[in-house]
Amino acid sequence: MSSNRQILISEEDYIWKDLCRSKGFDKPKIILNSFSIHEKFKSFYKDGETRLFRISFPECCNIEPIIADLYLNSGKEIKFTNENKNLGLLFQQLSEEMGLGFYLYFQALDIGKSKAKISEQITPPIVIERMTKQRTQQNKYRSDLLKLWGGRCAVTGINFEKFLIASHIKKFSGCQNNEAYDKANGLLLCAHLDKLFDEGYITFDKNGALLISEELENTNLLNRIGVPENARIQFKYLTDKTQKAKILRFLELHREEFLAKL
Repeated sequence: MSSNRQILISEEDYIWKDLCRSKGFDKPKIILNSFSIHEKFKSFYKDGETRLFRISFPECCNIEPIIADLYLNSGKEIKFTNENKNLGLLFQQLSEEMGLGFYLYFQALDIGKSKAKISEQITPPIVIERMTKQRTQQNKYRSDLLKLWGGRCAVTGINFEKFLIASHIKKFSGCQNNEAYDKANGLLLCAHLDKLFDEGYITFDKNGALLISEELENTNLLNRIGVPENARIQFKYLTDKTQKAKILRFLELHREEFLAKL
């Protein structure tokens, strides 16, 4: 049954991987508020009890592992109650983002160990709620940028959505008030350009022309990845031209940081 969708990672450390797929294995699991315990470990559990688990995510999610005290239903399945409902919502969001690429690692933490001591490490529900809300906002932000830039990379024009990143101009950590999710504080970029922009290897001048750091210029990297040195932001892709002036103001801040490093 569940064995097709679960992979034993470590019997010694009680870890298994759940592929979060439907019974037919060809689609993402629709409901993500319950998960079977791996057959190897079911004998350690009783119906109706709550037990401690560490849940880890794919690296690309950039989410720290969560430790939760979870309820086991009559089928010895992990079931999210009201107290942990935000976990199910978070998993649902990630599954919608990643499709068949989404999976979870489960680790049983209290088999043969003191539950009281491990309970001190439980991730507070308020933290999970905050993560869920932030993910929702991030998804909306990406959706807003896809719409603003007509689903195209602002520089190359590539329109393969899964390859496009909602790249903050002013870093998320430095944003004030509503800047973090202001669509003018973002460029829709191909993954490789997003990385270079985020790390400060490239920026854009007041007209949107590409500026390259000396370190990057010496590598000939842009030429190798097919980005000409005369590349520029293609403002013609903007579906709302009134945003251009505001985008340029945010870019001025990015450019100042870029020049300060030279």
